[in-house]
Amino acid sequence: MNKIILSIVGLVVLSGCAATAPLETPSGRPEATINADKATVKAEMLNRSVNAGWQITRESESMVIVQKVNPSIMANVLLGSQWDPTTELRIVYTMVAAGSRTRVVADASIITNEGTAFERVMPITNNKQNEMIRLELENLKTYVEHHAKKAA
Repeated sequence: MNKIILSIVGLVVLSGCAATAPLETPSGRPEATINADKATVKAEMLNRSVNAGWQITRESESMVIVQKVNPSIMANVLLGSQWDPTTELRIVYTMVAAGSRTRVVADASIITNEGTAFERVMPITNNKQNEMIRLELENLKTYVEHHAKKAA
């Protein structure tokens, strides 16, 4: 009974937080177009992710997936399972080359029962987390473009 009441209270709190406006990007998700080649963008993205405490779980020429334990107690209480009460945050960065520019689009999600047959993926949309990721991509853009000019 207590878990049901706690879940209802949590959903009310979360629904109040979910009322932010969607991002004004072509995809509606966090993204940035960077004036640098894909290899340069990816190298700096990997470096920044590791420095910020993210674990690189997968990477390919056009994709980087990073993940870390979700520090949100509320998310762990509401979304954790009986098998694993701790949730994970996952960000998938997709990189698309467009001439000498690279478009980076991010998809964030909360993962429950990570790595098991019961893994659940809950996309994070229209909230402060996506705005923070967008700002990080803008910081990445500024840094890479500034250093690209110095190298030229």
